[in-house]
Amino acid sequence: MNTILPINNKVIQKKTFYLNLSDEIALNNRDVFFEQNRIFVGAGYGISNQVTIQAGWLNRFDNFGNGMEQKKKFLQLSLLLSFSEAKSGAERRPSSVD
Repeated sequence: MNTILPINNKVIQKKTFYLNLSDEIALNNRDVFFEQNRIFVGAGYGISNQVTIQAGWLNRFDNFGNGMEQKKKFLQLSLLLSFSEAKSGAERRPSSVD
């Protein structure tokens, strides 16, 4: 799930500041059903209609089974380039893919 909240415009476009909150859960059908959870909180800025920068905090939890767990925290900085949407006129939806 990914929620993007534009701050100074109605859509993500040139000169738009935005907040981004996402939660990604990884499940599987093996012994460890709940495998991973990644939560991202960040903010971004639309430099142009094709280029966006985004920074935020990523908290990752891994479950390996047998009581083995791992937690990691990352500071993430992203440069997002959009090629196809630039010509289509569709609303931009930046992502927090790592």
